[in-house]
Amino acid sequence: MKRDEIKTLDDWRDSIQHAARTVDRAPYSHNIVSLGLGAIARHWGFAEANKAIRDFKLARKGWPELPVPTEPCDRCKRVGGAHEDDCFMMKGH
Repeated sequence: MKRDEIKTLDDWRDSIQHAARTVDRAPYSHNIVSLGLGAIARHWGFAEANKAIRDFKLARKGWPELPVPTEPCDRCKRVGGAHEDDCFMMKGH
């Protein structure tokens, strides 16, 4: 993947799956899993992040499922935790 390419859902899932196999054995594997889950939650919603947690059995390794928001974001109006690219939530505010 080139530096300026945007990762797809499958790219993030692949990264998480690979890092999950090395949790507690490889440096930064916890960080990679957490970053991947955060990216999935922001772009595709909490339900999709929870699916990755279940699929890769991450609850056993310390990542609990996330409560899925039922109210829309005040700014971008999306429901489920995913935000539009220009939403302030995407910018960390």
